[in-house]
Amino acid sequence: DDDPCTVDDCVNDTCAFEPMACPDGGECVDGACVQVGCRDDGECNDGDACTVDTCVNGQCASRALVCNVGENCVNGNCVPTDELDVSISGCPDSLQADGVVVLRAIVVNALGDVTFEWTATSGTFDDASNANPTFTAASSDAVVTVTATETGSSSVAQDDCTIDVTIPVLFVANSQGDNITSYVLVPTPSEEDVAPDTNLTGGLTGLDQSADIAVTPGGLLMVINVTGNSLNFYGNATAADGDTAPERVVQGDSTGFDAPATVAYDPANDLVFVANVLGNSDILVFAGASDAGLNGNVAPTRTIMSAALSAPFGINLDAAGNLYVANNGDTNILVFADAAGADGDVAPSRTITADTFVNLFDVFVDGDDNLYVVDTGDDEILIFRNASTLDGELIPDAVIAIPSAVGLASIVVDENDTGYITDSGRNALYVFDHVSTLNGTVDPDRTIQGVSTQLNNPIGLFLFFAQD
Repeated sequence: DDDPCTVDDCVNDTCAFEPMACPDGGECVDGACVQVGCRDDGECNDGDACTVDTCVNGQCASRALVCNVGENCVNGNCVPTDELDVSISGCPDSLQADGVVVLRAIVVNALGDVTFEWTATSGTFDDASNANPTFTAASSDAVVTVTATETGSSSVAQDDCTIDVTIPVLFVANSQGDNITSYVLVPTPSEEDVAPDTNLTGGLTGLDQSADIAVTPGGLLMVINVTGNSLNFYGNATAADGDTAPERVVQGDSTGFDAPATVAYDPANDLVFVANVLGNSDILVFAGASDAGLNGNVAPTRTIMSAALSAPFGINLDAAGNLYVANNGDTNILVFADAAGADGDVAPSRTITADTFVNLFDVFVDGDDNLYVVDTGDDEILIFRNASTLDGELIPDAVIAIPSAVGLASIVVDENDTGYITDSGRNALYVFDHVSTLNGTVDPDRTIQGVSTQLNNPIGLFLFFAQD
């Protein structure tokens, strides 16, 4: 049949033409068997060592070699994309001395096990070989370094971070002594009758029944004087010592001061809030607290004249700018949201009451949103959780009763959960560790008291964090 790919034969006097039989995967071309397609994986090779070649239904197929995360294929082998790398997670910009933080070493491109070595120019680790150690700050800035080493190889990586360590300095306003004392709290005073690091006192100071204080982040000390009807400013709070005259004094009829007893400072807006105990119990707001122009007989920028205010003995701002008021006259806690913009006859956004309230003297909100209320009537500290949502009549989550107290006045709590409380009746300062966890009748962990302390009817407190 002239077809070279058939086998021609005569069967029973009849011509038969059968196709030429070829091996699997082959076919006849011009009378010869040739291979078409593949028979097994070995016949498939696209020349790329980083692909996997297979024979599927007589057809070759190729797919990329899959490597682990952080690896690429090179000449048929999976190798790290880059060298071993490590970074520190959880490193804070600043930390209070004696403060603790958990650090984490984040490793990438590791092919095997990794060991760690942590070091610091100051401070300590609970386990310097752990990937996630707990670091405790000392009293000076720290450069923290982690070294990661891959087991069985020469791969080593490092990372570091700098932690600015702040030193807590506690300022106390002594109402009868007409003096401001300060105590550096690192190391924590181990003696009860410890002398202050500074004692601002004397005729030039202008202090006159100083009841409360505040300090700007830049170190400007502000003191409110009840009898003097004045707000005094002293530069460099940690150096304000002895018979030092104020740099500025806000005083006079225009100020609206009428027995001002408590002060709070808003660092975000450079505002100072002053609450009057007498008169209409207004809260006066002065802008530009750090500005030298706030001096003399100046009127407040705004005045909060809420009818709900009645003898506000203590005021404090939380981190969100909400103003909390220990409203002694009506025995409740008032909250003014967005206090920086409050002006005129403003109703409180929230009012907190409790059957246990007797004689409210101060209020404070810590960094964990715990509300502390100083009730001098029963000499107790009342603790309420979730301060930012509290409203209406409540029951305290915890009550701290101090057996020896006779006149609790003020409280501050630092980021290490250490509470500092003044007792005006005993001329004492109580220190409680882990104060937010306490409940019931509890003796202080430490007491600062005695002639050397220069405490004399201590009322207001402010915790300032000085840079190392």
